[in-house]
Amino acid sequence: MNLSKITYLVSRIFFYICAAFTVFIFLFSALSFFENRFNIDMPLITIVENQTSITIPFSKLHIEFINSFGIIALWLSFGFYAFYFYALSEFFKVFTKTKVFTQYSIKKLKLFGSLNLIPPVFILLYFIIDRIQNTPLRMDSEYILPIPHLCIALFVYLYIDLIKKGKRVQDENDLTI
Repeated sequence: MNLSKITYLVSRIFFYICAAFTVFIFLFSALSFFENRFNIDMPLITIVENQTSITIPFSKLHIEFINSFGIIALWLSFGFYAFYFYALSEFFKVFTKTKVFTQYSIKKLKLFGSLNLIPPVFILLYFIIDRIQNTPLRMDSEYILPIPHLCIALFVYLYIDLIKKGKRVQDENDLTI
């Protein structure tokens, strides 16, 4: 098995893990809403005051969150990364094909490159909103997160340029034959 297939399979596994975790979070946070709203005792969920704790089955891990609209941000972030890893697997799938220099390859690479620009935009908006509200500046991990995404986007757009040039050379060779 060559390296391109291994990276494709690993990225596909990350997609399935992230997608399963997204479904888990969505399901159990919805159940916690029903428990909180209708006083129905739900398994694996503990609500104390305005704080929900979800116990992850077969482990001692807990996911805790405040019962607010912050859970929507959690849904969106896990949903985004599930889609992100799907796009990553499609990115690596391009390199497992016999014909790499195709319009399909360029389309998949552009999708993955564009997805890498979304976190920096959201963090920039978050930063601007904090500045408008005069929130004290702090250097948390959410401000560091866009840096790897920007680096990945840069490399992906370099790959896109190489694929486009390769496609152009391939098309020219097809015309001369």
